[in-house]
Amino acid sequence: RQQLRDEIVVDLLPRAFTRSQRLYAYLDPSARWLVVDSAAPRRAEELLAMLRESLGSLRARPLAVQRSPAERMTRWIERRPPAGFVLSDECELREPLENGGVVRCRRQPLVADEVAAHLEAGKQAVRVALEWQGRLACVLGDDLAVRRLRFLDVVQDEADRSAGDDAADRFDVDFALMTLELRQFVPALVDAFGGEAD
Repeated sequence: RQQLRDEIVVDLLPRAFTRSQRLYAYLDPSARWLVVDSAAPRRAEELLAMLRESLGSLRARPLAVQRSPAERMTRWIERRPPAGFVLSDECELREPLENGGVVRCRRQPLVADEVAAHLEAGKQAVRVALEWQGRLACVLGDDLAVRRLRFLDVVQDEADRSAGDDAADRFDVDFALMTLELRQFVPALVDAFGGEAD
């Protein structure tokens, strides 16, 4: 019995603590984008490393734009965002100095006097909640990571009309609508920052 018990422990122990994680991504060859469902650069790099291991090589680099995201997002709050974008009610402002102050606003109109006072004091926007064309909402960071992406009612209604009864059909429809929306959103976002850096 003891030998059987030891064999079972030796056999099952390595499987007891395995963690399985899913990370979604899609490749848009015509637009030359690899979109990864993670705002953490480390997780995206892990996915790229696995792809490179599988494919042999994969040339990819993080998105870089012409204009400073922090400066542009600060301007959006001070004046107004570019066409198609609407500021929501959340932002994070930070002093550009090392160990500078940080202010986080939630459920706060970004045109409020308190926010303007922080901007006048020299803080810059490093995260801003946005809506785009009434179709999606997100929190955009100065690292160009799109966090808390959610599709608004217009897109959700399209998904509900197109979805089938089973989970696989629903996933296919959701994924197709997501990629179609992002195919329009990502170029608009890049254009808002002056285009891609050379």
